[in-house]
Amino acid sequence: MYYAKDILHLVNLEGYFISVSTMKGERVLLFTADSDNAEYAAALPAGVYILNGAKGKEKAVTRKFVVK
Repeated sequence: MYYAKDILHLVNLEGYFISVSTMKGERVLLFTADSDNAEYAAALPAGVYILNGAKGKEKAVTRKFVVK
């Protein structure tokens, strides 16, 4: 997972329910990844964000990323 030029890039997360929140807990994105190499337009303001991903009973994914 990485963020560049207003695009959120997800790798190997097909079928995962994705939630992106600010450090204050405000949810800014909510969707299901539709492929293993998905790209989503996400013009996020500068700040630190938390991405959470879950797929049924499979291992959950949590990543922190910075938008400059």
